[in-house]
Amino acid sequence: MRYRNRGQVFGIDGILALTVTFLSLTVFFAIWNYGALTLYREQRNLTVEYNAHYLADLLVKMPGDPENWHKISVSDVRYGGIAVRRGVILREKIEKLISFPLSTQRRLLGAPFKFNVTVLWENNTPVAGAHGIYTLGACIEGNPSAISVYRLPVVMTSEQDDAREHVYLRVVVWR
Repeated sequence: MRYRNRGQVFGIDGILALTVTFLSLTVFFAIWNYGALTLYREQRNLTVEYNAHYLADLLVKMPGDPENWHKISVSDVRYGGIAVRRGVILREKIEKLISFPLSTQRRLLGAPFKFNVTVLWENNTPVAGAHGIYTLGACIEGNPSAISVYRLPVVMTSEQDDAREHVYLRVVVWR
């Protein structure tokens, strides 16, 4: 009677041990994948926020290189900021940027990502000028997976007159 279970490779306890091990590995990998996906989404959102902050900072703080870039040929411009000094933007620089196609705007602003910049009055209506509404970049299409919006108060001035208008600069970046 001693050799009765001789052909049996595993007993019930062996099958139970394999089942528990398999289930444990399955749960571990499911949790691992969920964590990796969450980190990936957070990293994408941080990238979009960084790009929005970068573009807003560039527009509000930098006058461009050279500073009078709106009066010279676009081929001689390294980058095109719209600020006169921190927090003060120039109407003529905005109009010059608006007159360029999107690819030139992206090159001048150093922004290969999708963006939209709009100059708004205090009541949230867009500011209009010689070239239409003061908006740069593209319109949001479809359903973006990540979006970041900055709204900055600035003063808009002009070379023609000394008028200073309080406006908002809305910077939208999406992915």
